[in-house]
Amino acid sequence: MNLLISVFDRARRRGTLKFEIAGVLLVKAALLFALKTLCFSHPAAEHMQLPPAVVAQALLGPAVSAEGPHHDK
Repeated sequence: MNLLISVFDRARRRGTLKFEIAGVLLVKAALLFALKTLCFSHPAAEHMQLPPAVVAQALLGPAVSAEGPHHDK
């Protein structure tokens, strides 16, 4: 129990836990933004351009009919 009380005393002396958590979150957000900017801001091959329809076809696959698949019973 004394350990728990001493932990709370140290936290009160250092400042509130809210500010410490907020500081850590701000540092993480800044590091993630920097990583995104450095690694993903420009395409690797700028000369490669695909029309949106081709990309959608590759991601979604062939179109399914409105009636759905037909199965023989």
